[in-house]
Amino acid sequence: MGRRFHVNIGEWVIGREDDEFIIAGLGSCIALYLWIPDLRRGGMVHILLPQPRNHQVKRPGRYAVTAVETLWNELRVYVAGDAQRVIAKLVGGALMFPHVDHPTLVNLGLRTAEVVRTRLQSFNIKIAAEDIGGHEGRYIRALNREGLIYIRTRSGEKWL
Repeated sequence: MGRRFHVNIGEWVIGREDDEFIIAGLGSCIALYLWIPDLRRGGMVHILLPQPRNHQVKRPGRYAVTAVETLWNELRVYVAGDAQRVIAKLVGGALMFPHVDHPTLVNLGLRTAEVVRTRLQSFNIKIAAEDIGGHEGRYIRALNREGLIYIRTRSGEKWL
């Protein structure tokens, strides 16, 4: 039995083959899961926002512009920098407050997801699957052994 990591906002974790990553209550945030299939090793980061308001970043895992690179830098040592051996999965980005029209909150999750996609592309990391958007929060559990993410919402469950 491996370890179970609860990944909070702004945190990132790297795990071995039998480890699991859990995020309970994933709303507009984005969970980025990077997995190395041949090693059955991976990592997850819980991203809050596309970018900081100013250029001061105290917690790089909170922002898409820094979180992708932070997670990739932790994993790249296992693949000698070969991004072709890594796949990405993105989950989250729900529109949790559809009646709020403040400019910084409109489509926040979708904007964060777009920055994550752009940053992944800059590192040549392929996106294998996504479950982005909607109006429901999610509970997710990523399994390093299989590289799968279990997703549960009020309306159902599925594997990604």
